[in-house]
Amino acid sequence: MGSVFIAFITAFLSYLYLKYTAPAYNESGGFSAPIIAFGFLVGLQMVTSLASRSNYRQTLQSFQLRVELRLYLLQWLRTHRLCMSISLIYIKL
Repeated sequence: MGSVFIAFITAFLSYLYLKYTAPAYNESGGFSAPIIAFGFLVGLQMVTSLASRSNYRQTLQSFQLRVELRLYLLQWLRTHRLCMSISLIYIKL
């Protein structure tokens, strides 16, 4: 159902493109329907091909892994800065 929604959005964007740019090849409006239909098909195929290639659970797990790795990196950086400041204080004493 989401792919049809994206297809409608791409068709609407192609309509807006034709309306606001007014290209010379479409002065009479003869190419409006094929261009909008092509936009619909491109949006439909784009989402269905992306959905078939990726598994939602795998994508979510990889995103969670990236977030956890960034959090660990931030924690390590904070710890490293603290250790460096403590060592500088110890050296000065």
